[in-house]
Amino acid sequence: MKANVEDHSDKTRCSFYSENKHKVISQVPPGGCWSDIPEEIAKPYMKRCWLLSGTKPGILRRFRLDEPSYAVMTSPSSKYCDRCHPLEIRPFSIRENARLPTFPDEWEFVGNVSSKYRQVGNAVPVSLAKDIGKQIASFPLYSCYWLHASYFSSNPACGKSSNGCLLSAP
Repeated sequence: MKANVEDHSDKTRCSFYSENKHKVISQVPPGGCWSDIPEEIAKPYMKRCWLLSGTKPGILRRFRLDEPSYAVMTSPSSKYCDRCHPLEIRPFSIRENARLPTFPDEWEFVGNVSSKYRQVGNAVPVSLAKDIGKQIASFPLYSCYWLHASYFSSNPACGKSSNGCLLSAP
């Protein structure tokens, strides 16, 4: 992954549904899923999933603009966890998926389309990583009780300060 200001294309950088899936999911209203379409359409599409217990809200899931997103997945159109765009019959683009975990728009993902979806889906949300980093940085170096030397006592190469911490006070 690398930053690059030139990659702002959205719809052209996404996966697309097969003709059959497009036909089926186009009948799902925004905010709906498989249970919102006629059984004679949903059942053949779902095949064996139809017989499983549970609500299966991820199958043929179409979002509404005013609802929070589910977790970003590594594949945009998996049968068991569809994430259909609320206004168009297509999966979310790579850029739309990247906005959910707070990647800035100028961030570029490298590789082919499926690799880019995988990079976004496997990433820690940017704002979460930033907040964790701030919390770690707020600990004074001399209060390293969580890195106590006794934890590392089996390794003589570990440096120890006089108070038993691996890190000494500045």
